[in-house]
Amino acid sequence: MTSCFERFVSEERREPPDIDVDFEHERREIVLQWVFKTYGLDHAALCSTVIRYRAKGALRDVGKALGLPEDLIKMLSSRVRGWSEEGALPKHVEELNLNLSDRRLRLALDLARELIGRHGTSRSIPAGFVLTHDRLDELVPSSRRP
Repeated sequence: MTSCFERFVSEERREPPDIDVDFEHERREIVLQWVFKTYGLDHAALCSTVIRYRAKGALRDVGKALGLPEDLIKMLSSRVRGWSEEGALPKHVEELNLNLSDRRLRLALDLARELIGRHGTSRSIPAGFVLTHDRLDELVPSSRRP
């Protein structure tokens, strides 16, 4: 395995590498561990994506958490524009002939509105690595991988 990395990441190389290598998924963890062991956790990391809640996703997650029926959640989220900052509005509830005084429904709408734009999930990108000479935590926000 060493030879596949040496030709891309070496001291003789005069420019930063641009590597696009696919590994079979069964061996991906072996490759990741090799990179961490070789370069150290202070100098190697996986890139991550940060997902922020949009109106529909917030409504779906909150509705599910509060136990609203799935068909009700689908009907409501179908009325909301994906990039809406307001979320589901009273007019959407009225269009569906739903009772806005229902406590759970009102709570779902309010909580979903609170989530819009907030951090939803993060996940690492298995093929996205950052390798640095300097310590990563001095360059970018990071979290340690177990």
